Amino acid sequence: MEVDMLIRIACIHGNCLGDKKTALLYAEKAQQINPGHATLLDAYASAGIAYEPWNFENKFFDSIDNFNSLPEYSEKPLPENDTDVTEYQEFVFVSPNPFNPLTTFTYSINETSPVRIDIYSITGQKIVTLVDDVINPGTHTVNFDGSNQATGVYLYRFVSNNLTKTGRLLLVK
Repeated sequence: MEVDMLIRIACIHGNCLGDKKTALLYAEKAQQINPGHATLLDAYASAGIAYEPWNFENKFFDSIDNFNSLPEYSEKPLPENDTDVTEYQEFVFVSPNPFNPLTTFTYSINETSPVRIDIYSITGQKIVTLVDDVINPGTHTVNFDGSNQATGVYLYRFVSNNLTKTGRLLLVK
């Protein structure tokens, strides 16, 4: 939980306050605790630095703090076409998080599947459905615009044939 909070503070300083120096300070503190935490990608990006967490051990992989974990790093080459995508792990990744006011959902599916992405308030009220369609295999993106929403924690739910994932989003205005 400490790593998650340090990363969120780094993102707030870098993305919302424009203070990249302080963002880097908090990103480095989080990196010292768990260098493989997936959202360090966002923390360092908010400081203007590229960081690849998949090159490090994630010390707390089974922890609830890893609600936005990246797919496992693989030495396999990326697929050249959609027919090769079945060799890859399905995933959902949300970035940036915290966000203001836009965040992007990147997801990958291995087979044609109905896909649904819903956003909920912390009290469980559905805010919006981002995707509710049959989607072809491959990697796709969709944006969530929180400009009409209040600052706070939101939940998302992603559902496809082979993957169901729920996670938290933090909107900071």
